[in-house]
Amino acid sequence: MWQNALPWHVLAYIRLTEEDTTSSSRIFIKILFQELSEHLGIRILNERLSHPSMQDSFESIFPRDNLKNT
Repeated sequence: MWQNALPWHVLAYIRLTEEDTTSSSRIFIKILFQELSEHLGIRILNERLSHPSMQDSFESIFPRDNLKNT
């Protein structure tokens, strides 16, 4: 993703809740974001995650619909 081999919109398929993930999948997501921050840098990663046009892609990975899911 830092080389744009995959579009950022693929993150929309990740639903990051306790019910929808396993311990292994949460660790995978953690490592994915660690790699992104290592290769892009925190500033650029934050810019991409904060970009208004990308908010739909991150809605399921950072759910806000239920207090239990946040």
